[in-house]
Amino acid sequence: MKTKITLLLIAGLILTSCTKWHYGHGEDNDDPKDETIYNDTYVSEGGEANDGAKIIPSRNKLIVRLDPNLSQEKLKYWLKYLEIQDTIGCSCGDVTIKQWTVDTSKIDIEAARRRLQDDSSGEAGLEGEIGFDIQLDPIPDFRQLDEQVDPKEFTNPSETASVNIAVLDTGIDLSRDLTPFSGQYLFNSLAYSNCYPTSSGWNFVNNSPNITDGQGHGTYVTKIIRDILDNSVPQIDYRILPLKVFDDNGRGSYWNIVCAMAYIKNINKNDGNIHIINTSFGGKQTQEILQKQTVLKGLINELSDKSLVISSAGNKGENTDDSLDGHFLSSYDSENILAVGGYFNDTIAKKIILHPKSNYGVKSIDVALEFGNYSVVLNTLDPNSKDRAGLEGTSYSTAAMTGLAGELFIKASRPDVTVLKEGILNLAKSESGLNSSILDANAIIR
Repeated sequence: MKTKITLLLIAGLILTSCTKWHYGHGEDNDDPKDETIYNDTYVSEGGEANDGAKIIPSRNKLIVRLDPNLSQEKLKYWLKYLEIQDTIGCSCGDVTIKQWTVDTSKIDIEAARRRLQDDSSGEAGLEGEIGFDIQLDPIPDFRQLDEQVDPKEFTNPSETASVNIAVLDTGIDLSRDLTPFSGQYLFNSLAYSNCYPTSSGWNFVNNSPNITDGQGHGTYVTKIIRDILDNSVPQIDYRILPLKVFDDNGRGSYWNIVCAMAYIKNINKNDGNIHIINTSFGGKQTQEILQKQTVLKGLINELSDKSLVISSAGNKGENTDDSLDGHFLSSYDSENILAVGGYFNDTIAKKIILHPKSNYGVKSIDVALEFGNYSVVLNTLDPNSKDRAGLEGTSYSTAAMTGLAGELFIKASRPDVTVLKEGILNLAKSESGLNSSILDANAIIR
């Protein structure tokens, strides 16, 4: 009965809403008396200049998950059989997840992978895959301010009926957002998990509470999400959980992402309830490799009762339904993943079409939002000057989708994950120009 009522609420939103949505435009600047000086920059994902995000396979790391009933004797066997010289675990959420370092002077990483995946098949106790790094596109002209800000100043101590959003990215530069209207919008981590000594978020790159963004991607993504929620009518009560899984050069790892998801699992277990997880990153991998990434996929599936993962489709203009052109992690077949591509409004043909840089796939991409024309405004140390960034790419389409999903979550009376995803797709409009590119030609039009 609750599901039916929620679907009726969403149907009501469809009937009473416009066919176009307001998202990603940044701050309006219509005041002719405004003497603010804007320092403009433009960030474009993919294309010849950047070639899209890159996946770099590890030469010596395996990411494994142990069966809780695996005996110590059997564990010692695997450590010796795979020539493991070092092992570490995620500090929170799931003690069975490990990163093993292979002694490649005795066995190469591919041979170790084959032993792990082939010899353990059908045998309870062990699963895993080769680790890898992800390199994001560079962000030009992002200026990290010198001013240090304690996340406690932005952490909301209350446990009100909000929408909680985790952002896995390069962190957030809180010093760029010191306005009287910012408020305490960070999620109170300590209220729901004591794994890490932090008021909000965690840095999985160097295992510290320092979530400061020195690269820019996470700050831009978070600002798009916040702008949508801050401009919602009525105003949306929300919390952001910043999880830094990429360093200040835009390089992160599968391991960082796995441990961040395990942390969210721990928060959810303690009723912290992270409702939406934004993953504006990825890279090209074959479908075969993606299907073998059982550790992360298993964690995402375990979050399906509480968390919708909204993931970017990528910016290489490739068909991610193809066996050789899958995309981490938007090509996972998990029911609680919503994969987001990018459309282009062809004003000459008067038609919505796929943006040429956006990846596509009628099986793997659920919905398209506009690929470009995003804008965010950030503070500087000069009160008369602001930084303004124009943005394009599916990272930012995904951030916009996360903001809209947060808005829908509250307005539809906090539906469960399945109903929220269905509601988003029901709000989408079918565009004939996307028939061969996106599931059901779904698009959320500005």
